[in-house]
Amino acid sequence: DVELTGSLLSEVADQAVDPPEAVATAHRAVREALQLAHAAARPGARGWDLQVAVCEAFSARGYSTPLSEPGTLQGYVHGLGHGVGFELHEFPSFKRHTEGEGLLAVGDVLTLEPGLYDPDPVSGFGIRLEDLVSLSEAGPENLTPLPYELDPRAWV
Repeated sequence: DVELTGSLLSEVADQAVDPPEAVATAHRAVREALQLAHAAARPGARGWDLQVAVCEAFSARGYSTPLSEPGTLQGYVHGLGHGVGFELHEFPSFKRHTEGEGLLAVGDVLTLEPGLYDPDPVSGFGIRLEDLVSLSEAGPENLTPLPYELDPRAWV
């Protein structure tokens, strides 16, 4: 067992592939959803409202979401993000049934992590772009500025 005392935690995910068209198309949709989430993450916004906006963007592109098809295992299948700090998953919450715990505030550190998934065992994929951000009056500051391009040659 590992015991961490007085430590702050961080979380980040990244993946690079040489994609087939379905993956490239899904990757573009995830990048657009991440940009949408960054634009909407402002003090006073509700995490749930960001989740709804991302679901609507994915639905408009034909992907299933927890709102359009509850319990789906294909498309967008999870929440957009969560607070990070002394616990890996803490407030602010991006869940539907939150009150004050769902309001974004200056100084919050949170994840924005849209993703799309196809569980097909032959042609399936999983794409998630995740940023860890600190929220200021001006909006989110990306604490994990990793490249988003699928081709690692574009990273340098």
